[in-house]
Amino acid sequence: MQAPETIQRCALCAEPLTPDGGFCPKCGAESMKLRVKPPGPGLQFTLQNHFWVVLLIASVVFGIGYRITEKMGMIQTYALFAGIPLLIGVLVAYLTRPQSGIGTTLKITTILLCIVCPLLGEGSICILMAAPLFYAFAIGGYYLVALIMNLVRPNRRGGPLAVVLIPFIMAMQTSDRSHIDNPAVNVITDRIFISASPERVMKTLQRTDIVATDFPIFLKLGFPLPTRMERDPNGLTHLHFDPRSEPWPGTNTILSQQTVDNANRTVRYEIVEDGTKLARWMTFRSTGFKVVPCQGGSTLYQTTIYQQRMQPGFYWNTTENFAMGQMHGYALRNLKKLAEAAKP
Repeated sequence: MQAPETIQRCALCAEPLTPDGGFCPKCGAESMKLRVKPPGPGLQFTLQNHFWVVLLIASVVFGIGYRITEKMGMIQTYALFAGIPLLIGVLVAYLTRPQSGIGTTLKITTILLCIVCPLLGEGSICILMAAPLFYAFAIGGYYLVALIMNLVRPNRRGGPLAVVLIPFIMAMQTSDRSHIDNPAVNVITDRIFISASPERVMKTLQRTDIVATDFPIFLKLGFPLPTRMERDPNGLTHLHFDPRSEPWPGTNTILSQQTVDNANRTVRYEIVEDGTKLARWMTFRSTGFKVVPCQGGSTLYQTTIYQQRMQPGFYWNTTENFAMGQMHGYALRNLKKLAEAAKP
């Protein structure tokens, strides 16, 4: 009996190959080098297990890259938020077929953000805030390699691996372990109307029971949240925080020097030391309140001054300003409630 004819298939995508074709008609690989017999009963190289292999390699590279970045003190720099996702996009471009590369890039980036990042110690708020950057640089890295591959070597694997070094070089040139060069100074001001006299609002600002638990949903996603305040006779205040999403080796307390000016109706806090996880993201300089009399009550203003500690600044400044506005809203609403409930 004559044995059935063996069908030759591409080793990358399992597409049947024609006897005279030089390349696979589906994925474009050089078919003469990749002709294989139909897989036997053992482990088969399919599109599905190919994805898991790529995911495993990307996870290992992500973990190693993160730990190296952390060891070098560049967690807040281009190295983490541009270099590592760019590396993932370039890596996927090397390891996948052109037809499925961008989809695989999005899947792997999502899995890394949802699973690997928390295991490495990053809280959910970091994932939420950094996700647009990760997707943008991962997709950009993939398309950059794909474009150059199509222009220079259309039918062969390869590409500009050295491009992933650019964000790491930028991080080393613009920052060190303690700060980034030329940090932006951000000034955020918010206000609220209070149906109470300016004197009553000033007394409320100097109470110790001004920390409430009705935080905005955004702040509950992983930010350290205040739990209580203590005041010393010399004007020092201790604002204690819950570290929330992960243990934090610091004091979890912001130490401030309070200055009260009753004549101008202001209360100001100069930050002496920040022992909370917030110090990883921004450097607080001061926060202050000003009470302005108005018809029917008072207008309470809160102004906070801080310096950025995150790169790229064009992205993080906007995001951190929004977070600061959420913090102001929480504080002002609670002070309004206390002042209006206080006895005249």
